[in-house]
Amino acid sequence: MKKDIHFISAFPGTLFVFLAALLFSACDRNENEENQFPLIDVASGFKVEKVAGGLNFPTGIAWDSENAMYVVEAGGGFLEEPSPARILKVTSGQLTEVVNLEAKGVVAPVVGFTFHNGNFYISHKAADMTGAVSRISKDGASLNQILSGFVDGGSEHPLNDIRMGPDGRMYLATGPAGNSAVQGPDVAPFVSRTPSLRTT
Repeated sequence: MKKDIHFISAFPGTLFVFLAALLFSACDRNENEENQFPLIDVASGFKVEKVAGGLNFPTGIAWDSENAMYVVEAGGGFLEEPSPARILKVTSGQLTEVVNLEAKGVVAPVVGFTFHNGNFYISHKAADMTGAVSRISKDGASLNQILSGFVDGGSEHPLNDIRMGPDGRMYLATGPAGNSAVQGPDVAPFVSRTPSLRTT
């Protein structure tokens, strides 16, 4: 004879403790919690200060020749309405869009970001899903893809950081598709987008 075990009847105490913990954790929220940084341990004499908020997937910060700050948002993501990749200027905590990269044909995610000789440089995906680098004018008016064809893992670590060295050369970083040799089901969306996904 087959017996059906129901979670609620088999473990009523466990269920009660779980629900009580969930309720109490929800009640223990502080309205100013977003202004606190409990996970950041700052050495004596230093402090953490929020410079800007309301960003979607920020992946890089750069400063122009006048020391103005810019931030790039990766764009994409697995949301019903993915946010576009953008370059934003940060002035006294206010964000001003310089350029909507998606509208210029850039494929997300945008990860690497730097400023060099009057232009922004970003690393991103090309239309064929290989890694690419584009140069954008400071005002966002012109965008030119200057490199493409970089083979990367196709998942969690695409063509990544971008820096200009003191030797005048461009340096790029990339990584594997994930953090383990055997990928879990969490990378399924990446596999559907890039069937050639690999761990190295």
